[in-house]
Amino acid sequence: MLKTIGHHVCANQGNGQEIEQKGYPVALASNNSFLGKGYYFWDYNKEEATKWGNTHYKGSYYIFEADINCSETIMLDLVGNRKHIEDFLKLMKLIHKNNPEAEEWELGKLFDYIFEIVEEEGIQHKFPYKIIRALDYKATEKDDAYYFDPKSDRYTFLNPRIIICVVKCSQETITNFKLIETKR
Repeated sequence: MLKTIGHHVCANQGNGQEIEQKGYPVALASNNSFLGKGYYFWDYNKEEATKWGNTHYKGSYYIFEADINCSETIMLDLVGNRKHIEDFLKLMKLIHKNNPEAEEWELGKLFDYIFEIVEEEGIQHKFPYKIIRALDYKATEKDDAYYFDPKSDRYTFLNPRIIICVVKCSQETITNFKLIETKR
């Protein structure tokens, strides 16, 4: 069981307390989002949530914090689970083979397609995930890159941008959803 703290950002529309009372995010991200339709959180990264709010909501936003509770059986972990990554790559290759135009799709569109097929065909047992966890790399950001050897080009990030997309939101998955910051 993975339990993490997620930071959710949305536009300040004067309804922060109302959103908090519902106990989970109310705005479903559109299908041209990173990982498709879903409720997005930064994985334990309020700093990144603040940057996102300033950039995408022009400094007028809310930051909510929540516990995200999930097991390996409902979360596709593309960050730290090599088997999940391998299985997902196999699935992508199969989709590309059967639908060549899918090779041009963004990752979010591919996930939306997968969830649509799973729902239509009633094959949730073949792709049981309700949450996707992935790294968001920015090619120009090397501030947090630490080299293993200064003479090599190999490094690790010590402040990764990990995003969590909750595709199927439930009160068991998202708990303690609370407003922690308001910016106007």
